[in-house]
Amino acid sequence: MKQIRRRERRTLNLYFCLIIIVTGLYTNSLIKLDSFCFLAKQNTFSLTPYSPISITSDLDFGPTGYNFPGSGADIDPYIITGYNITTSDPNGIYIESTTKYFKITNCYINATNYGIYLSNVASGTASIINNTCNFNGAGIYLYYSSFMTLINNTCNYNNQGLYCFASTNTILLNNTCEYNNVAFELDWSGTSHIENNTLNNNNEGIGMEFSGGTAIINNTCNNNANYAISVNYENAYTIANNTCFNNSDCIWIYLADSSIVENNNCKNNTYKGININQCTNINITSNICFGNNRGIYVWDSDSCIITYNLIQENKDYGVYVGATSDNNEIYHNTFVKNNLGGSSQANDNGTNNFWYNTNTLTGNFWNDFSGIGTYSIDGDALTEDLYPLSDPSVPIISEYLTRLDLLIAFLVLYIIVILPCKKRKK
Repeated sequence: MKQIRRRERRTLNLYFCLIIIVTGLYTNSLIKLDSFCFLAKQNTFSLTPYSPISITSDLDFGPTGYNFPGSGADIDPYIITGYNITTSDPNGIYIESTTKYFKITNCYINATNYGIYLSNVASGTASIINNTCNFNGAGIYLYYSSFMTLINNTCNYNNQGLYCFASTNTILLNNTCEYNNVAFELDWSGTSHIENNTLNNNNEGIGMEFSGGTAIINNTCNNNANYAISVNYENAYTIANNTCFNNSDCIWIYLADSSIVENNNCKNNTYKGININQCTNINITSNICFGNNRGIYVWDSDSCIITYNLIQENKDYGVYVGATSDNNEIYHNTFVKNNLGGSSQANDNGTNNFWYNTNTLTGNFWNDFSGIGTYSIDGDALTEDLYPLSDPSVPIISEYLTRLDLLIAFLVLYIIVILPCKKRKK
């Protein structure tokens, strides 16, 4: 009898744990895990405890210095690997003014200011791979050190997970940064490449200034308290194929002309899916803006093209074009259930904006269009979609599909917990 009761208690505990997990999937708040910080620490038992490393010349790598394996050549870099550097010193690994090739790999670093700090390191000489830099001021900091490669690093619980200053052409691939103030911050670090990173549960996801020409591709930026991706100043950013759920703002572009925003999934963000502010020639195409307060917000921006986007179930307007936003073209978009209860799913306060393609005379799909005449757009511009489409340009997300993940979670709950209980009762 006691064994049966113990099994029942374990079953109930599992039941409540699963309920908490399922509920957590639909919580927009930033989870604070300060009391569970041990979860963020890498298993350091297999690593060698080591004092902070400070290298200020090429000689420090070799026999007269730390004597790391390797020769410092491109095909035989110095290797810094397998260390647990947990210290109250300012820096864990500090490397300055070197020209030799080196690789930092498989280390755990927890220091006061910077986990890994590269300053004025020769272009393309450093690879930082598969390290964990937690509880630092900045997990990894590049200062005037360009053409560096950072792959598969974990930077959690820092002020900045990774910070680049005047370090152009940086490759950031497959890194994880969670519970930082800012996951990635890049200033004056243009033409970098940021791909396949996981940047969840931070205050801010990716923040960039004066770093034009950077590609931000296929990253996951969810549950950040402020923006998921923010690019400011300079031109020609590419923001494509990113997933940004449950942030404050999803994608923010400010004074960054001739940029591309394509194939991003902006879902359930508190304020805006895509925010364009004081820009020209922005191409916004094939994005999903679903369940935000506003879908696409264009302010004081000219000559932008907004096409083939799914703009669905945003609480306010699907597309809002503010004053002094002129000569924009909005066509072949699919508008579904935005601004419910209002007279229009879009708002235009600018000048000479077209809600249809002026060459093909094709407009947008509006699910509330009567099928007769034109579709009126709210706002001071008094504009209309003169050629509304009868069919969606892109597939509409059904309500069933938006809840599919929840249904799967409850199915798992039924199979693991409820069904076994029923069998035992029989």
